[in-house]
Amino acid sequence: MLRGAALVTERRDANRILYSLAPDRLALSVGDFLSNVCPEQIVLRVVREKKSKAKTSASKKSGGSQKRAAPAPTAKAARA
Repeated sequence: MLRGAALVTERRDANRILYSLAPDRLALSVGDFLSNVCPEQIVLRVVREKKSKAKTSASKKSGGSQKRAAPAPTAKAARA
């Protein structure tokens, strides 16, 4: 059934058949299922994609080398 649904791939090794998950196809199937069961999942996915695209475009504009700011000192470190 899984092979018929293209959720697994198979590779023959002598007299054995080795099965592997097809991650892209599996992710799409699970995503479709969740979209039907939990409609707000669609909204969350769109929000995540927009954030990801924004990060990618910001990285390209800055030349791809964003420096991270040093963490702010904590109260404990300030007392020391």
